[in-house]
Amino acid sequence: MTMNQAYLDECKQIQQNATYSAEAHHRMAGWYRKCSIWLQLVPAVIAAISSGLVASGVAANTLLWLTVLAAAVSAIASVWNPQKAHQDNLGAAKAFTVIKHDARFLHEAESTVMNEAEFRLAVQTLHDKYNELIKIVPATDPDKFEEARKVVQGGIHQPDKTDDGRII
Repeated sequence: MTMNQAYLDECKQIQQNATYSAEAHHRMAGWYRKCSIWLQLVPAVIAAISSGLVASGVAANTLLWLTVLAAAVSAIASVWNPQKAHQDNLGAAKAFTVIKHDARFLHEAESTVMNEAEFRLAVQTLHDKYNELIKIVPATDPDKFEEARKVVQGGIHQPDKTDDGRII
């Protein structure tokens, strides 16, 4: 294997790793978004409606337990903050997607017009950028990563191509 081939392979590895990471973080973000709705929005609405019904005399005071329970769930969720986790994972997914596209562009297009020294530097820069991102993004859940792996291996991130292999 030539040195240039090793750098091409590194670009492809970064692209693949970023693809899996982006998909896993998108899945984590979706899960946290659902948690946010069910643990923050729904209990807040229940608490508002049930307390309003009790205060207006439409419902009996026995409905107050529902208000207390909904408020407690809302309080716990506000400390856990699934909305922030949603935003953090969505940001990570977008950042990995950018790196994925940069890696693909570098090994498919830019590598053909760069000299060897420029290409090595570009790959090293991309590698460093990827590693710095790994340090700051939230961890993914093994189950969500496995879901992501199945989706990626199913070909969802591959461009549509004609019979002769050209991208449509």
